[in-house]
Amino acid sequence: MNSRSPKIDQPKDSVPIASSRISKSQITKILFFLPVLLIAPATSAADTLQVSIMTSVSENLPDVTERIVRALSKTDLDINIDYLPNKRSLSLLNQGKIALEFFRTPSVMFQNHDLIKLQPPIQSLKFKMVTSIKNPENCMASESDYSNMSVAGVLGVRLHQVHFYPKFESQTTVGDVRATAQFVALQRADVSFIPEEALATVSEEIMAGLVVCDNHFKTFDFHAHLHKDFFWTKEKLGEALFAEFGR
Repeated sequence: MNSRSPKIDQPKDSVPIASSRISKSQITKILFFLPVLLIAPATSAADTLQVSIMTSVSENLPDVTERIVRALSKTDLDINIDYLPNKRSLSLLNQGKIALEFFRTPSVMFQNHDLIKLQPPIQSLKFKMVTSIKNPENCMASESDYSNMSVAGVLGVRLHQVHFYPKFESQTTVGDVRATAQFVALQRADVSFIPEEALATVSEEIMAGLVVCDNHFKTFDFHAHLHKDFFWTKEKLGEALFAEFGR
């Protein structure tokens, strides 16, 4: 017995009637392309790319912020830039609610497997130790002496927590760079480690109460990090960043 559907003859001048039956080959094609169709809206180049520049960067590194904005403007991506507090910015990045964030030290991001470090580094920052002008002898301390000292760090700057806090007897987290510098000047903590560029934004009044210990510093590279859900933008973003920050 012939199992094929009977052929329906159509009048010559009429439009053929489409069959409602789907063949096995058509089903196979639908199943093959279904995953692509499902993810296409999330990876469309027409989507707005949410980008965060941390407030600590915009406030303390205005020149770097200007260069970041300039680099992003040279892509053909639809980009929306927000300036967010450090901790909130990282939380949204980890959730994939923002696509790209500026800027973090890779050595404190190694556990974030959903993030892609973009090249090149945006900037290298030298974190210098500062202490109160009333305790200049702290500049003579060796690293082994840190275990008997206190340190202040900036809220949301995980680099302080990862690289500096473990070396000290006690730790205090302060709201921002200015407040941290003042905290040390008032001898509420023995020392802090603050980038040279950020120290330049601290008022002369506060800096007058500080000593910068040039013999105690550590240099870190800072990068942009992209959430893996937005991998499709990596090439364009990388080209723009190399054009602005490539060495």
